[in-house]
Amino acid sequence: MKNIISQITDIVSFCGVRALRYAALIAFVGIPQLNTTLATASETALSPAMQTVIEIAQDEFRGFMPGNKELLAKIRAANKFASADEVEAIVAGKKPGWVAADVRNPKMAAGGYIKVDGNRMLRVGRQKPASIMEANLMKIKDKKEIVKAAPKNIVILCRGGKRSAFDYASYAAAGFHDVKLSTIMEWVKSCKPLHTDSTIEDAGLKGKGYNMIQRKDGQYYWDQCK
Repeated sequence: MKNIISQITDIVSFCGVRALRYAALIAFVGIPQLNTTLATASETALSPAMQTVIEIAQDEFRGFMPGNKELLAKIRAANKFASADEVEAIVAGKKPGWVAADVRNPKMAAGGYIKVDGNRMLRVGRQKPASIMEANLMKIKDKKEIVKAAPKNIVILCRGGKRSAFDYASYAAAGFHDVKLSTIMEWVKSCKPLHTDSTIEDAGLKGKGYNMIQRKDGQYYWDQCK
């Protein structure tokens, strides 16, 4: 019992009070450790996102700092990394129930961002995940439409994936059913264009080996793309 209480405390202290419902569920179904395998977790009512958190183990998210490649690799291995084509479909509105959110700082987000068919990815920066969920719900006037309109799933993007990997558990605890990661670098190396509201240098890609050039359509592409 003491071990279960300790685990609940760990989840709530890291992810916030909203994670309590998940922690309570873990306690009641008797999962002894937070690093339970995905097969065991799938027998509960946990969301796919929370199953991933449990599979990787909560201590991994709490102990790693942004910039740790190991955590990103584990999320990739759990099949929670979205391809550039998948991100494109989400931003274009072709995957109902999904949203794509940019968690970079304002300067980088303005420097180079994704826009498809007039739709652009959400620019959320370092907002708390729960605030993003609530902001989407507050726009809805008809309460009957809340369940249908709420974003159930989210892809979170930063430049190289390290910060968004660190944020994964918080988005799962905020109530998003499924959470995936992707990166601006993945988008660029797939030869897809970026838009800018300032200067493309602000996106911070050149220092990572991605020299961006502007084409006739006004958009920026990696210079290695034909």
